[in-house]
Amino acid sequence: MPQIHKDSRWPLAAVHAGATMFVVALAASVFFDRSIWVLHASQASIYIAIMVLAQRESASGFGAGFTIAVLWNGANLLATGFIAAGLHSLYTMLSTGQIVRPVLLLVLFGATGHFLMIAGCLTCFFRSSTGRRQWTRFLGGAILGVVALALITPLRLRLHEQALPLDVAPQHDILSH
Repeated sequence: MPQIHKDSRWPLAAVHAGATMFVVALAASVFFDRSIWVLHASQASIYIAIMVLAQRESASGFGAGFTIAVLWNGANLLATGFIAAGLHSLYTMLSTGQIVRPVLLLVLFGATGHFLMIAGCLTCFFRSSTGRRQWTRFLGGAILGVVALALITPLRLRLHEQALPLDVAPQHDILSH
C-alpha cells in the first residue's frame, strides 16, 4: 500500500480546494435567490477563516473544517435529501442533456468540496503532533465551528421562511421514492 509522505502538500490543498468549492457554490446560489446573499456571505467567512487556520496548521482550524463539513454533508445526505436530489439532477442532465434544477448541481459541487475538506482536515491533523493539547484544540475548533453556524442560524431561519429554489420538492427527493 503506498504511503503518503509527511511533506506531501495534498491534504492542505484538499482543505483549500474544498473550502473554495463550497464558497463558489454559496456565491453561485445567490444568482438563484438574491435574498440569501447576507447568509451566504456569513457562511463564506467561516470557510475563509478555516483556510487561514489550516494554512497555519492549526488543529482548531482542522477541527472546525472537519466538523462543519461533516455536519453539512451529513444533514444533506440523511435529512434534507439535497445530495440525493443533486445526484438525480446530475443523472438527468447526463442522460437527457437538460439541466432541470441547476441549484442542486451546486449542492453536489459543495458536497464534493466538503468531502475534500474532511479528508484534508483529518490527514493534516493526524500528521501533526496528536498529543492531548492538539486533541483539545481540534475539539475546541469543532465547537467554535458549531457556534459559528449557530450564530448565523437566526439569519437562515429568517431568510428561509418561504421556500427557496434550493429547497427540494418532494417529487425531486429521490430518498423518499
